[in-house]
Amino acid sequence: MKLHGIVKGLTIELEGDPDLPDGQRVLVELEIPKAGINAKPLSDRELENRIAKDLAFEDIRQARALRERVAARLEGNLASSVGLVREDRSR
Repeated sequence: MKLHGIVKGLTIELEGDPDLPDGQRVLVELEIPKAGINAKPLSDRELENRIAKDLAFEDIRQARALRERVAARLEGNLASSVGLVREDRSR
């Protein structure tokens, strides 16, 4: 049996009747439905706001910024090294 529902704290409000007696013990396996199933699409702004608040994305942003700084430094070092090699060859 598969029913959809909405989580409200420790309670899950089902969209349909499970047709089980009150007090019946059940095993519940939770699955978050893919976008498109009973979900309205997010606007670009809503998506940007969610990403801005998500700590996992903050870690990714910090890693990218570090990678860019390292790449810029390496590029600068490479340019300096090429310049030194050219000077050495011209002697």
